[in-house]
Amino acid sequence: MFEIILACISLILVIHITASILTFIHLWYVKEYRLDRMWIHIRNVGWSIFFTPFRKPHLSPKTSLLFLTTSTTLAGLFYLLPFNRPFTLVIIDLFTFCVTLFWVILLQIPTAVWHHYEISQANHLLKKYPKLEVIGITGSYGKTSTKEFLSTILNYKFQVLKTELSKNSAVAVAELLLHQLNRKHDLLIAEMAAYKKDEIATIARLVRPQIGIVTAINEQHQDLFSSIQNTMHAKFELIQSLTGKNIAIFSGDNPHTLEMARWASELGKKIWLFSITQTTFPVWVEKVIRATDIQVYPKNLTCKIQLNLESYEMTLPLLGKHQVSNILAAILGAVACRMSLREIMIAVKDIHTFRSTMEPVHGINGAEFIDDTFNNNPDAAMAAIDYLSVLDGRKFLVFQPMIELGVYSKSAHEKVGKYASNVCNQILLTNKFAYEDLIQGAKQDSKNLKFKVISAHEGSVYLKKELKAGDTVLFKGKEAARILKFLINEEV
Repeated sequence: MFEIILACISLILVIHITASILTFIHLWYVKEYRLDRMWIHIRNVGWSIFFTPFRKPHLSPKTSLLFLTTSTTLAGLFYLLPFNRPFTLVIIDLFTFCVTLFWVILLQIPTAVWHHYEISQANHLLKKYPKLEVIGITGSYGKTSTKEFLSTILNYKFQVLKTELSKNSAVAVAELLLHQLNRKHDLLIAEMAAYKKDEIATIARLVRPQIGIVTAINEQHQDLFSSIQNTMHAKFELIQSLTGKNIAIFSGDNPHTLEMARWASELGKKIWLFSITQTTFPVWVEKVIRATDIQVYPKNLTCKIQLNLESYEMTLPLLGKHQVSNILAAILGAVACRMSLREIMIAVKDIHTFRSTMEPVHGINGAEFIDDTFNNNPDAAMAAIDYLSVLDGRKFLVFQPMIELGVYSKSAHEKVGKYASNVCNQILLTNKFAYEDLIQGAKQDSKNLKFKVISAHEGSVYLKKELKAGDTVLFKGKEAARILKFLINEEV
């Protein structure tokens, strides 16, 4: 009987270890196998990393190899350690993360060699396409939406190749070029991200952009950049790299991008701005597009755009005022590619919501869902919450606390908490990180606001019982996507 109990305990531990391996591999995948991002995650969550809820990793050659090497190593330890089976398995369980760390570090050597080879091959390939026009897009947020809108507009007149989803590293761009670039393409739109200096410069040296768009700068990834100034300089590498047309497009509403625009003017770049708030601009600005009379409705938005002496009215099936800035950036990008405003106004009719960015989803119990789980940052969070204010009925916010904000974390979460307290009836948090900061921000304005920290399964069960016709639920951040998937019966 005792042996049967030990066997059952051993089986449970083996299952738990296997689940831990998969979960840690998923975490490494999310952190892009970067030691700096993983260290920040560990610093934020502490010992609770060993109690991370199960996550199924994305299937790829690297995740498969990491699972194989980690499992083999742990199996070897099992046979080498001179203890009874259950105790040995407990020790192995404690070392699971360390073993994945070991293999991630070890695999970085051949990975770096392979990535260097792919980038050099892509660089060689691009020399065969001297007429290919390249647009680079960067910023703390808004990059992907701007890229998707710009691609839709440009496809009206050109054959466009663009980076997919948020695959915006140097090797991701290189792989795109090697696998998809052909003679039919007129334009390349390259989204460019960075967690430290010289990463955007590496992408820019590869694709040699002629047009650069900087969407906005905020506190995103301050745990890595350490200061807003460092973020600005890292993103400015795109503008410094511009050749040919030398057109640099910036938000005129963001003080940090305005400062970058001044830097660019001193380098002799052509400065174009887009704005939804400003009416006056520096004399060194060559072109400005503005949006006025912006009206946000539950299912769409309308505005009037003005560029030089031309003006048009637009109705777009997009949710939230902040989408207008991304549209303006895309329109200027298209103008830089020789499209007329008249052509652009025809092309924008094909624009639709990008997946998981303020995407309306049919809910349950007569409620409406808004899927904004693609990303999360302070400005995006408040913009999404702001959209809720135009809706009737109760508003629920399913929110993943924001990470990698560094010294700005407390103030950013307090600001979001205060903002949400004026709009939302209930806030469900996907984890406890920054819980006190969100509460503190909401305290002075909240009356009947309810806060809950809840797991994906618990959250879905709670909302199924709580929701009724006329309610709206905003899902914000990647962890919130798990609750959404439970509710709409997708595979998690």
